[in-house]
Amino acid sequence: MMPLEKVFRDLQGLFPKVCQRESFPLGLPPESGRNTRCGMQNDTLIWIVLICTSKIFSTIQQAKRFNNPKLNNPKLKTQNSKLKTQNSKLKTQQPNLVTLYLLKTLHIIGFVAWFGGLFYFVRILVYHQEAMGKDAATKAVLIPQYQLMEGRVRKIIMNPAMIFTWICGLGMLALNPAYLQQTWMPVKLFFLVLLTGYHFYCAKISDTIDTRPEKYTDLTFRILNEIPTVLLAIIASLAVFRTAINYYYLAGGITVFVGLIAWGILAYRKRRAKEELLK
Repeated sequence: MMPLEKVFRDLQGLFPKVCQRESFPLGLPPESGRNTRCGMQNDTLIWIVLICTSKIFSTIQQAKRFNNPKLNNPKLKTQNSKLKTQNSKLKTQQPNLVTLYLLKTLHIIGFVAWFGGLFYFVRILVYHQEAMGKDAATKAVLIPQYQLMEGRVRKIIMNPAMIFTWICGLGMLALNPAYLQQTWMPVKLFFLVLLTGYHFYCAKISDTIDTRPEKYTDLTFRILNEIPTVLLAIIASLAVFRTAINYYYLAGGITVFVGLIAWGILAYRKRRAKEELLK
């Protein structure tokens, strides 16, 4: 006899006055050769017991699964504890994403300001060098003005932006040293060192352009003005593509880009020379 059927028989024994000797709708085995069906009250009670019993059986099955000896295996418990320890270590090793993204945002802001200052500074040097060929009265007005502008750009924009960019970049590397294990990061750092050297070289030119004006020509400054453009293209490509970058394509693209810049500089110089001849 099934467990549910036994429960039903016990209920019929407890409530004999409620039961009637008729066919039983739930298909239980007949008793004394005939089927038995309970009345409406017995049907309701049976369905209640059926639901409660199913809940009891499901609870028993869950308890059996919980008490499964395989789950209580000490080896499995040891492995689970090791996995939990490894997960906790990984969580502690992962950088604070909020801090990392904040440093990255500040790094980009400093980078943009740094390049803006470099572009503006070298353009002032171009005008400064051109003013050296003017008459004495014009030089007396323009050169002090250009010197003042160069000094302010260096102190207010270029130097703070360079320091800010390096601090934020090194902060990101400190939070996530895994960047250094990727090939693109050392390459990017190399070009950033070149950019820093270019920064100090431009500052040196600003200090010596008045004492040694013959050392520099307008072509020198126009070429110098395009160097940060090339470095910006390389650094931005490395930062965006990262591990997916193809260095052959990068070298080819930069070569074409430099060729276009050189063609533009020469074409502009020829046009300026024609304009001066017409004057």
